[in-house]
Amino acid sequence: MKLKRTATLAVLLLTIALGLKAQGVAFRNVSWDELKRLARTEQKAIFVDVYTSWCAPCRKMDREVFNQQAVGDYMNGRFVSVHVDAEKQKDFGLFRLFTPNAYPTFYWLDAEGNLLDVESGFMPVASFLERAGKALQNTIGVRYKALQKRWDAGERTPAFVSEFVLDVMPKIHVDSVRPYMNRYMAALSDSEQRTKEVGEMVTLFPRAVTGDAVWKAFVGHNDAYTALFGYDYWKKLYMNLVRVPMADRSDSIRQAASLACIDSFDFPDKQLFADLRDMERDIFAHRYAPALRKSIAIGKAHEDRLPYIYLEMFYTYIIGDFFTEAYQPSAAELADISLIGEKAFRLFPCQCSLMYLAAAQARGGDFRKAYATLANLPFYQPPVLSSAVYSLLNLSRMRQPG
Repeated sequence: MKLKRTATLAVLLLTIALGLKAQGVAFRNVSWDELKRLARTEQKAIFVDVYTSWCAPCRKMDREVFNQQAVGDYMNGRFVSVHVDAEKQKDFGLFRLFTPNAYPTFYWLDAEGNLLDVESGFMPVASFLERAGKALQNTIGVRYKALQKRWDAGERTPAFVSEFVLDVMPKIHVDSVRPYMNRYMAALSDSEQRTKEVGEMVTLFPRAVTGDAVWKAFVGHNDAYTALFGYDYWKKLYMNLVRVPMADRSDSIRQAASLACIDSFDFPDKQLFADLRDMERDIFAHRYAPALRKSIAIGKAHEDRLPYIYLEMFYTYIIGDFFTEAYQPSAAELADISLIGEKAFRLFPCQCSLMYLAAAQARGGDFRKAYATLANLPFYQPPVLSSAVYSLLNLSRMRQPG
C-alpha cells in the first residue's frame, strides 16, 4: 500500500512538473505602476491583454493561444504580461493613456509605458507570435507623439490628417478620431471639403446621423462625392439617410432625432431621400403595391444620373419580406418587381443585380429564365449580394426547369 501511495505521489509530482514546464503566458496580477517597475527591473517590454468576460474571441485566445508553451516561452522571455478586464478594472493606469476600440485588444509597450504596437481581435499562434516580434521593433507611440506635435503646430494637409487622425489615432485614442475630424472639417472652405482627398476621409464616417461637421460634409456635398466616387459612396449615403432612420423604426425617440437632424439641414437631393424613406415605410409595413409604384416613379426620375438607384431599392424589398413564401404577390406586383429587377441589372450590371433579376423572374414563376440568368453569374463582377440576406430571396424554392 505504501509503495502504491509513493508511486501515485511520484506521478502527481511529475504531472505538476510537466505542467509548470509547459506553461503558457505568465500573466501577473499587478498594478500599472508595478508593471512598469517589473519591466524595468527585468529589462523586458510590457504586454497587456484587454478583455471582457463576455468576449468569445477573448476566451478563444486564452484557450488556444496564451496557454501554449511556444507562446509562453516567447512572451515570458521578452515581456512582463498582464490580463486586464476592461469592465472590472476601469481604473487600470493604461486606460488613462489609451482607449481600446474592440475586444480583445493587445498592447505592446516599452518598460516606460510608451506604446510599441496595438492590435485587436483573435489571432492564431503563428500570427500572434509574428505580431509580438514586430511590436518589439515598432514605435507607434513615438510616431503618435511626433504627429501630435505637428498637429499642435498647425499642420493640416489632407495626407497628414489621414495619417494622424485616421491611421494612427484609432489605435491609441479611438474616441478622439471624430472630434479631431470635426475640428479639421470646420476649418476648411466649402471648395476644400469637396476635393477628392478630403472626400476620401469624410466618406469613412457614414454610420450615424449626428449633425456635426463631418456628417454635414458627408451629406451636404453628396453631389460632388457622388461624381467622384460613384456607387461606392452613394450606397453609404443611402444607408445613412434612409436605412439608418428606417432601422430605428422600433425606437421612435431615436428615429425622431435622426429625422429631425436630417430635416434641419439643406442638402442636394433632400427630397429624393425623403421619398425613398416614404417608400421604405410602405415596404416594411408590407404595403407593397404602393411601394412598388413609388419605386418605379423614383427610378424613372433619377435613373439617368443614378443608374444604381434600382439596385438599392430592390434590396429593401428583400429585407422587407417581399420574397418570402408567407406573402403572395398580385400579378401587378409581380410585373412591377420584375421591372425593377430588369432596370437594376440593365443600368448597373453586376453579380448582385443579376441575382435580383433572377429572383424577380423566379418570383413570377419563370424558373427556366431565372436559371438561365443565374448561369451568367461568373461573367459579372462584384458587388455580390450579402450572404446574410441571401436566404430571404428564397431562391432555394426554385424548381429545376423541365
